[in-house]
Amino acid sequence: MKGYTDKEIESTIRDLKESGLINDRMLALNFMDYATGTKRLGATGVRNFLLSRGIPADLIEEVCYGIDEEETALKLVEKKMKNYRGEGSKRKVYSLLQRKGYSFETIKKVLRRFFNEEVS
Repeated sequence: MKGYTDKEIESTIRDLKESGLINDRMLALNFMDYATGTKRLGATGVRNFLLSRGIPADLIEEVCYGIDEEETALKLVEKKMKNYRGEGSKRKVYSLLQRKGYSFETIKKVLRRFFNEEVS
């Protein structure tokens, strides 16, 4: 639209990639770190976050392999627990983790671990 030829565009993109200024994998890793560290999203939440940012599905699977959901979920619950004291706190924590994209297995483990440790 701006009058550049396809050859000029391809050459510029190639030069940028070679110089490291365009690196889809690093961008995906940075987004993943933000999603898990700041937003405290589970694996499904991270995948949806990356998809919404235009990261290709195959790259998402590559960078999301081995996300430690349980540890991230525990940190989130510890942070939020002061707001959820009293009746129904288990249900509220379950809903929070579900909204953040954690798997049922992770939610179950975290609830068991956190509420058992809290009682003892």
